[in-house]
Order: sequence, then structure tokens, then C-alpha cells
Amino acid sequence: MKLLLLLALSAPVLADTTTTILIDNIGVEMKVVGTNCAKPWQVVCVESLQSKRTYLLKLNDNTLFVQEAFQLLLERPVDNGALFFYLQQLALGTTRSQIIDQIAASQEYKVLHP
Repeated sequence: MKLLLLLALSAPVLADTTTTILIDNIGVEMKVVGTNCAKPWQVVCVESLQSKRTYLLKLNDNTLFVQEAFQLLLERPVDNGALFFYLQQLALGTTRSQIIDQIAASQEYKVLHP
């Protein structure tokens, strides 16, 4: 399953192209997989782990980082136990990249993204 975003864009984008889009003032490169010409909305799909990593690493808040990591990588909300665990890991010096790698190495991730 891919993450689909509906975005109101100030300039047209073409399907099957890559573009950089600002989300909360964070530039994220995304592949445009389709557009709706009848409305000013564009459907954009975040396909790669690298695109997700780029977005996640730019978040300012650790709680938001863990919540977004679970939503983007595991396609579900983070449970309280995992939130506490990963916030502890961050406080102990584990980097955000290492946490993304841990989640991406999990069996749950591998089932969702074969």
C-alpha cells in the first residue's frame, strides 16, 4: 500500500514525474502517480523509503517523529508501548536514522513492503 496525499498545488504537475513538494515547510521529493485535471487537487504518492526518510528526519519533535514513522512505514498508528520505547531510545542517543532502519527491518514492515 502506498501513501496517497491530496494536495492543492500552486502549479500544475504531470503524472509519472518527480517533484519536490513542501509539507509543513519541509521539502520532500515525491513521484506524482496521477492527477485530477477537473479539480485543483493533485494525487501524489510517496513511494520510496528514502522519500519517507527525508520527510521524517526533518521533523522537529521526537513524539511526532515516532508517530509519523509508524504511520508512514507501518501504515498504522504507533501503540503506547512502542512510542515509549522509541522515545527512550532517542533520549539514550539512538539516531532517528537508526530507528527508521529498525522499523524497516521489522517483520511487520517486510510483510507490508515485500
